[in-house]
Amino acid sequence: MEKYFPNLMFLVSFSNLSQFLLAFVWTKSMKELQNLHSMFEADDAFDSVMFNILYKGLILPTWSDKFVLEKSTPPKKACK
Repeated sequence: MEKYFPNLMFLVSFSNLSQFLLAFVWTKSMKELQNLHSMFEADDAFDSVMFNILYKGLILPTWSDKFVLEKSTPPKKACK
């Protein structure tokens, strides 16, 4: 797997899906992604390769985040 660095961020395997491997990669361009896809397809270790592209990710507050904020005490103002 060293040949996929520095693009390969991490791998995830699943005990109930022994023939499935999830790889997270990072590229600067679509051309670089195409080249990486070709490298994975040419590797005999993989039967098939499918890429999904994450364009933008957001972390939104959940009910538990809001709950903690509602129940916590506001910060004390510093004295001058």
